[in-house]
Amino acid sequence: MNKYEVRKFEQMLTKVNLGGWMSPDEVKYLVFHFVGAAGQAYDNANYFKDTMRYASAHLFLDPKYSVQVVPFNRDAWHVGDGRGKYGISNQNAIGVELCQDTSTGRNAWEWDFHPRTRLEAILVFAHLMKKYKVPLSRVVRHYDASRKSCPGNWMKNDWKKWKLWKKDLELYVTTGKLVDSQRGIVYIDKPGVGGNKPSTPSTPNVKLTNREVAKQVYRGDWGNGQERKNRLTKAGYDYTAVQKEVAKYKEELNAGNKKPVDIPKSVGIYKFNTKVWVRTEAFEGKDTITKEGYMYDKDDTVSLEKVFERDGWIWGQYTSYSGKQRFVKIGVIGGKQFATKL
Repeated sequence: MNKYEVRKFEQMLTKVNLGGWMSPDEVKYLVFHFVGAAGQAYDNANYFKDTMRYASAHLFLDPKYSVQVVPFNRDAWHVGDGRGKYGISNQNAIGVELCQDTSTGRNAWEWDFHPRTRLEAILVFAHLMKKYKVPLSRVVRHYDASRKSCPGNWMKNDWKKWKLWKKDLELYVTTGKLVDSQRGIVYIDKPGVGGNKPSTPSTPNVKLTNREVAKQVYRGDWGNGQERKNRLTKAGYDYTAVQKEVAKYKEELNAGNKKPVDIPKSVGIYKFNTKVWVRTEAFEGKDTITKEGYMYDKDDTVSLEKVFERDGWIWGQYTSYSGKQRFVKIGVIGGKQFATKL
């Protein structure tokens, strides 16, 4: 097997979203995150570059690029929500965010990582483990640092996909063999930098359901036409059954795009599923964002005293700790939902 090498870290460093200094011997943990949004590596790097977000990570990975946003000798703001309760903090951990493949589901909780992103994550974490002498036991999820639902797209089935990835990382670190047990792929040929296709698939170590394979087919992992049929059959799957699941999956995606979201319009506690700006007035625009640039993150909650419609948005109103009235968007009328009532 050819030797695999970690990709070059492109530099797009933030000027504002970083903390103090962190020496190499202070690095005790490596933290795995998902971005929880559609943006790719450079999109995220640009988002954090010049504007205060009160959040960040050291690296962002996508199928083509690995972009560094915070230097490894500085604190990134990625696990501060845990306040060190579980021993993991911004001052002793490097954070790596994986960008998601929006073709694999209807929202951030379903979007999986592209095979090339998953592969690069193994190479990056192995590289950082060696560089900072971090053991496998301290390669953790954001969940382990604060109990936040991150990586939220890998929570299903008792974190099955996370556990498979950790086993694949361990295999690579201990033997040099690089595999994707989630998809039944053994990497034999060295992937080119920026390549989007994984290498030769073999018989899966883990048998996936037809539904899981259908999502991969939809994304393009198994090729097209006769090539797809041959590869699925060789891997032990029923081609006809998988194609039926692909058709069902397409129908569900189309239905999901067309069906308006019924957003509650009552007061109470709401949980955000994405980042939302806090505003001084219930109007869209830069002038209404608070001077401090406050925003709610995914999984944060807020108690709303009033919920109402204005200019195509559904707004929530609450009283801040300072006693001032604040406003947040919780959805689009007849469309996307930003927060769910608990």
